[in-house]
Amino acid sequence: MSFSYLNANLTSFDSSEFCSGSFSVDEFIQGKRYSVPLDVLRDDLGAHIKSLRCSLIELINKDYGQFVSLSSNLVGLDGKIQDMTGPLTRAHNELEILHETLRKILERFHKELEGRRTICATKFQLRILRRAHICLVSSEKYLEVCPTKVLKNTDFILLKLACDKITDTRQLIQTCSQSPLTEQLQKRWDSCCGIVLQNLETLLRVYSDSSVESEDDRSHNQAVVTSLLSMYSQLNYEIQAENIIINHILKSKCDKVLLEIGNVDALFTEIEGFLQHSPIIHASHDFIRFPWMKEYDFISRGIFPFVLTILMNQFPHIWSPSTPDAFHSNWVRCARFIDVLENTFPSLDHLRKFRSSVTFKDFMSKWQFNVYFQLRFHALAMELESAVDCVHSPSATSDFKLDMTRILVKVINQVRKNVTESSDLGMKF
Repeated sequence: MSFSYLNANLTSFDSSEFCSGSFSVDEFIQGKRYSVPLDVLRDDLGAHIKSLRCSLIELINKDYGQFVSLSSNLVGLDGKIQDMTGPLTRAHNELEILHETLRKILERFHKELEGRRTICATKFQLRILRRAHICLVSSEKYLEVCPTKVLKNTDFILLKLACDKITDTRQLIQTCSQSPLTEQLQKRWDSCCGIVLQNLETLLRVYSDSSVESEDDRSHNQAVVTSLLSMYSQLNYEIQAENIIINHILKSKCDKVLLEIGNVDALFTEIEGFLQHSPIIHASHDFIRFPWMKEYDFISRGIFPFVLTILMNQFPHIWSPSTPDAFHSNWVRCARFIDVLENTFPSLDHLRKFRSSVTFKDFMSKWQFNVYFQLRFHALAMELESAVDCVHSPSATSDFKLDMTRILVKVINQVRKNVTESSDLGMKF
């Protein structure tokens, strides 16, 4: 085996290798054995040890005086340390006492600070409650002056002022924590709010009349209704306004029609007329000037569920396909009614909510279109079979020579009509 060791005056290793934290004797020997003869490596290591020993001796000789005086300087050190122990212990105990005193002072300070914070919070609550009390007093005064039946414009202004104060009071009460004073103010607020809602309901029932013929009266009613809906929105009672429209205005009209005529077409016609002339429906479209109008949904939440309830209770037969002609007629009329409703929505958002509502999906699920088309095409097939049995029978009309031709054309036209209607159904629903 040949080794490449060029200069014998140079050591075969770097002394910094021994300072590495990952130094390993086995790895060191294994790494050097192929580049340096082992006897040379041994001699180099021996020379390195001698060099280290000489350096150590030189260091001791250099600082020999300090090494010799080191032992003499340590004489009496134990006594000095013992002398220092007493004062240090006393200082330590005094510091502990001081630390405990400061801890108690700091704890008392935190309690006082927390008490001050509680007092400040209580003062803030009292200021809020005082402002709420002032607003309630103002609203109560307005309601005392305002008559039970609002007839004049000044009465309406008083009602609007009372509503504004009630709204301010509610916002103030909501910022307060629970307390006996808050409960008292809440009871007074409920009382004032009930009076305002009662007056608003009376006015809404009066000015929602869709039978007014004069254009000026309609515009006036719409303006009043807009103000009334604004007050309902201030009080967060939009649902109650929608219920009033259904239970106290539209229901009486529908009950009258059902009692006098009693069919689906008359019911839908009455509701369509209400949608066309109602000041409330017209007012709900003006959400550009009044963004809060978007919170109202008179059709999806009110009118359509009300109509569906009537159909389910009094006209459930409209969904029965046992008589295809009657089923088709009912379906066409309902589809036209849905068109009117969708054209009445004030925005696309309202339309999307309507089509995705549970009520609308429930309404559509009741129509058994598959059974209807099966019955319809079965009747056409039976008519064709009867015509084929009598191929040479003369036509019952002068349009055709053979009756089979007449029936065939009739069936083709009927099939085309049904296919067109089914396409319209798919596009719409």
